[in-house]
Amino acid sequence: MNNITPRYIAQQIIRLVEAGDQSRDSQLTERDVLPLIKQTSSRLLRDEIYRLRQDPEGERTIPSQFIKTFRKIPVKKRTFDGVNYIDLPGDYAGLPNNEGVRRIAPETSNPYQNKAMIPVQHEQMDIYEGILGSMQKQWVYFVEGDKAIFYKRCGVTLCESGIKYVTSSLVHVSANVDDDMPLSLPSELQIDVIKSVLDVLQVTYGFSEVKDMLNDNNADAA
Repeated sequence: MNNITPRYIAQQIIRLVEAGDQSRDSQLTERDVLPLIKQTSSRLLRDEIYRLRQDPEGERTIPSQFIKTFRKIPVKKRTFDGVNYIDLPGDYAGLPNNEGVRRIAPETSNPYQNKAMIPVQHEQMDIYEGILGSMQKQWVYFVEGDKAIFYKRCGVTLCESGIKYVTSSLVHVSANVDDDMPLSLPSELQIDVIKSVLDVLQVTYGFSEVKDMLNDNNADAA
């Protein structure tokens, strides 16, 4: 992992397209390129994480550089039934069994309370939430879209226990960052981002020789 930013990649692409630094008369601007870079980076990150998770010859683990922890997420209460929930704080990888949400735990001043909660699948919630919550003396949650929904532990909700905040660790694949903020992008994927964006630009702007130039440069570098 390195400090590659969307703007840095945009400037590389524009130089390739214009065969030099961007000029005032250029057809292409950073404003044209930056959204494509962010969309492509998100897609490639999702694909790479899914590949690593499914690799039969690997450890089937998710590298730590793809995991981002968010703190001080406020616990909310639904008005119609009192169920506690949180709005998940970022985009997460759509992995099987909701593995894109790696961990949720209370955030309090008491470290003994800040133990990881028990995840279950949506369809298992009615069966397991009461059993697991009572046996493990911990809260149980399931993920539904952009929310994590909590049920009671020994008949008591998070809010009733005085827990106002939680932390959440997500497999974070969104490249929706500021233009000068580093992407969570392995350096080996940078060239794939550039090639994918150039494919779109070739169709949109008719830059017919761009990819050939890029491939020639890579061959020379090899």
